[in-house]
Amino acid sequence: MKNEKSVLLAFTGGKKSTVAAYLLLKQGFKVTGCSFLMGDLGSTCTLNDLGNARKISTLLGIPHTTVDLRAEYSEKIIQPLIGARLSGEEFNTCYDCNILKLETLLKKANEKKFDFVATGHMASLAKDPDGFKLLQGKEEDYDQSFFLSGLRENLLERLILPIGKLSKKEIDKIAESIGIELEEVKNPRELCIRDLSKIIPVIEKEVPLSLRKPGLIINEETGLSLGQHNGIYNFKLGPLKHELSQLENSNNFFVVGFDPYKNNVLVKENLHFGQDRIELKMFNSFLDIDLTGPLNCRLAMGPKEAKIACTVFLGNNGHAVAKTEKPIEGHIEKGRLVVFYDLEASGQRLIAAGFVIKVGQFIKNQKEEGYFLN
Repeated sequence: MKNEKSVLLAFTGGKKSTVAAYLLLKQGFKVTGCSFLMGDLGSTCTLNDLGNARKISTLLGIPHTTVDLRAEYSEKIIQPLIGARLSGEEFNTCYDCNILKLETLLKKANEKKFDFVATGHMASLAKDPDGFKLLQGKEEDYDQSFFLSGLRENLLERLILPIGKLSKKEIDKIAESIGIELEEVKNPRELCIRDLSKIIPVIEKEVPLSLRKPGLIINEETGLSLGQHNGIYNFKLGPLKHELSQLENSNNFFVVGFDPYKNNVLVKENLHFGQDRIELKMFNSFLDIDLTGPLNCRLAMGPKEAKIACTVFLGNNGHAVAKTEKPIEGHIEKGRLVVFYDLEASGQRLIAAGFVIKVGQFIKNQKEEGYFLN
């Protein structure tokens, strides 16, 4: 006997959401596709071809509905991103965007009496007596559990991830068997609204000139000005690529920080810095994690970044400090999302997430087990 349960599926008409719909239908669910209108900024947060989503829904024989989230997208994604960039901070659009879409999906499912919600994310769920666990996808290279790190129990207990335990090859094979010509989604890094080439025009269109003032580029070691800039929002931590290109040896300079009160960009020359201490705020863990002592786990700085062994020391009011087993090379922005996984070699479970306050190095003679953030 077929399953008579109903499910509202986040649907773009791309390969993954189409395969997810197909598998749910095969399992006997009554499937309805749901697309979100979230603006026209050309990012992965937006639906660029609503017509295609409707067409694929028709070919699959499932109903399709659309939710207009353009006002919420501007309020909860674009405006906070602009505010963060004006002071040189990172804002994790994928984290907040997935929360917005999935909470909206659940709300609509409740209104329309759907039993479950579903997405085409490549991550998986498991249930034990302690509750639901969010696990990484079958292949680490394609894992999308990082994007779901803001979800909590009330949503996980209603969520189905139909393709979470499949490899990319298996998904491709199923897509081919469906017999519908499906489009590959472009690389999210090429489309992300956080990319400077996309967000700078938005900032310059929406923010008055009085709020994006020019300032100085300061050599932090000498205190001397190396030139002017047109706004902190033009920069991210890392190599100084454009503003000082007219100066000799400008490629040796690195942006290391910002002074939003003076509108200054801080740089150093010939920087080599490996950080093994990451201080975090809003450190949120899943309910059954033991928080009475340090956590031995792995952290990820992005969905495609390697997971690094670390120990997390817990403080008060959602603060924590992560001590990494080996220094992390490169530049970590204030406000960046860090996601923590358990130490299992396979089926790694997502256990917590937090946002960077600052980074640095542990003092070598300081006892790690005695370090707590006040």
